[in-house]
Amino acid sequence: MFNLDFIPVGEEIYDFVVRKDRINKPSVRAFLETLKSPEFSEALSRALPGYRTLPESGKAIYP
Repeated sequence: MFNLDFIPVGEEIYDFVVRKDRINKPSVRAFLETLKSPEFSEALSRALPGYRTLPESGKAIYP
């Protein structure tokens, strides 16, 4: 908007917390599948230069 350059200063990684009893809800599953999809990764990169998904995006992790 202001023709400014993007200068990366660091990387942030975001995690989403979901209760175990909700992990199989269709909406949560759809969210995780979206995070994993190549279409989302491409759209994110186009819409927000400098942002990217990681290979483990959308992966459910249990303690």
